[in-house]
Amino acid sequence: MRHLNCTKLVSLFIVVIAAAGLLAGCAPAPTPTGDIAIIELEQRISSESAPLILDVRTANEYNAGHLPAAINIAHTELPDRLAELPADRETEIVVHCHSGKRAAIAQTSLEKAGFSNVRHLDGDFIGWQAAGMPLE
Repeated sequence: MRHLNCTKLVSLFIVVIAAAGLLAGCAPAPTPTGDIAIIELEQRISSESAPLILDVRTANEYNAGHLPAAINIAHTELPDRLAELPADRETEIVVHCHSGKRAAIAQTSLEKAGFSNVRHLDGDFIGWQAAGMPLE
């Protein structure tokens, strides 16, 4: 009986090690649809494929530090300031706030207004800062 339990444990151990080996070789999981990773955005900021970066925090938060080239329209002002955004509703817009709640509200508002290429910055401003990315 004891031998049988050891055999089961060894088999289980082998399965766990094999699974860990397979998982270690897997590529990182993609960010959810609609999100953009911090590193991807940082790489694209100075390229020809740079999206419009929309910071929906308050003006005070924005003035204390913001992502390079970001424009600031607080999420509460967004419905009244849509004319400040590109007329082309297919323009890629990356929206972010401090931690995500206001960005989600803004993303919904933009999509309801007809913008079809709105993405959310994965990790928002907190994640950007934590990653040591540049600020203006």
